[in-house]
Amino acid sequence: MNSSKKKIVLLLLSLIITSSVYAQVQSLAEPAEASKSLGVQLIDQVMAFRQQARIQPEEAFTAYAGKNAQKLFGPLGRTLCPSTDPSKGWAYFFETSVFSMSFITSSTALAVFYHPWSDVALITEWTRSKTGNSITDAELLMGDTLRNQGNPPYDIEPHWLRSPVPPYLAASLSSAQTIRDFRRIFSSESGNFKKGWRSVMTNPKLIKSNYIGLGYMFEHNLAGLFQFENDSNLAAARQQSNDILAKLQLGLADEVLAIAPETRPESREVIKPYAAQLGQARAITCIVKRDDQKKEHLFVIYSIPGKPEYLMSFWFKADDASSLQYTIRRIDLVDQNNTYVNFDAITNVLKNAQ
Repeated sequence: MNSSKKKIVLLLLSLIITSSVYAQVQSLAEPAEASKSLGVQLIDQVMAFRQQARIQPEEAFTAYAGKNAQKLFGPLGRTLCPSTDPSKGWAYFFETSVFSMSFITSSTALAVFYHPWSDVALITEWTRSKTGNSITDAELLMGDTLRNQGNPPYDIEPHWLRSPVPPYLAASLSSAQTIRDFRRIFSSESGNFKKGWRSVMTNPKLIKSNYIGLGYMFEHNLAGLFQFENDSNLAAARQQSNDILAKLQLGLADEVLAIAPETRPESREVIKPYAAQLGQARAITCIVKRDDQKKEHLFVIYSIPGKPEYLMSFWFKADDASSLQYTIRRIDLVDQNNTYVNFDAITNVLKNAQ
């Protein structure tokens, strides 16, 4: 893709993705068939589960899962975090995952929690009974396992890192793609669920084979976060980031935008009224990319506490081609709900630019 086409793509993607940040758009979480089955109230229950799980995961599993399902989360936690604290891992997972639902029978729904940064998904089965709704099954899947309906290959490189577009856009597109595939595979119109949701996977016996991969992928994401917090080469960028967040918390949006001159107008329009909320953001990951001139670009991506559908990216550029000193140039905001709604338009832009 040449530089002129790349600029057009970035402009269109930015306009499409950030145009309705914090606006009321169709939710990733709510499928169209929600009112036909267990109802929208279950979505509220799943959201309450996620809110508790991002702070107290074990308590959330006890409160929302049936006795048999409760026994699954211990082994799954050790699968997700083979060498780190599963409780902290679960909390981070739910804090930074998007979720969606599919109502597969009149009494059963699936909720998927997708963590784009590690490309790992948790599928939970929710069943209605006389005593209420509860989790009755749970499984962890690599993103490729879910998107390919159980079929290999399973790539341990997260889906968003395989994309040529800027990281904050790539992650949002990965979320949209994965949620679309989840809803397609587990649609009540497309599957026979008499033998359970697992039977819809082409190779259900291969599900366990993806455990080693997903544990590596999740902990590799944690390592990237650790790098941003501790790498001496990133000390200046880290200090700039902390200063920006502090200014946003104080509502000093104009001062922030003055030091990020390449920030697009649509992002500026959102940063000003929501500065205090954006200032609460927490770093998810950082990644260094090189452009055609071998100049380095550092992206630090943040999630908004309690609202992981919204992303904020700080785009730093190296002072020169051989420098490891980065200067903030741009702040981007992404609404993953809006990416989902406009997914076809976005992918068409990308195809036409190739």
